[in-house]
Amino acid sequence: FAEASMEKSIEEAQLVRIVFYCKDCEKIVDGVKVGRKYVYKCPLCHTKNVAFGTEKSIRSFYHMD
Repeated sequence: FAEASMEKSIEEAQLVRIVFYCKDCEKIVDGVKVGRKYVYKCPLCHTKNVAFGTEKSIRSFYHMD
């Protein structure tokens, strides 16, 4: 029972990971924080058009699967 519970929490941890999605590049990128607000910049194209959320929600919302 403990092993099944451990596997489930590993799967949940992977889904709860926060990712950054550049709407211009249409890729998951490493967000670079701009200032003190919730504004992030794309390291590839240097625009501020970056969304963030859980990996599951970003993949679902932007139809990446």
